[in-house]
Amino acid sequence: MGLVVTTVLPDGTRVAVLQIRGEINPANLPDGINESFPGGCQVTAHGRLKDYERNDDEALIREVSEELGSGVACRVRAQVDQKVVLTQVDDPSKPVATYHLELPWQFL
Repeated sequence: MGLVVTTVLPDGTRVAVLQIRGEINPANLPDGINESFPGGCQVTAHGRLKDYERNDDEALIREVSEELGSGVACRVRAQVDQKVVLTQVDDPSKPVATYHLELPWQFL
């Protein structure tokens, strides 16, 4: 599952908080396989539901904490019930969803 975070800056500009893909995907080491689409933008946080997690909310909070830090994860936890579904694939063998959540600009 993934999460796209947006915010509205004080001047009214709406921005998305995205990650830039690196050259190497650490998950592919030690083989050293290059990342697909290096330099491209991707969702704010992305990952899989772990066996011990009960739902996507728990996984989203964990992923945000791992990728963006505990401060942002606290903001997401406080507002996770306000997320909306952007895309969803209901494949029983591998369900996938990407959510959107708008956070106050101060989290930047």
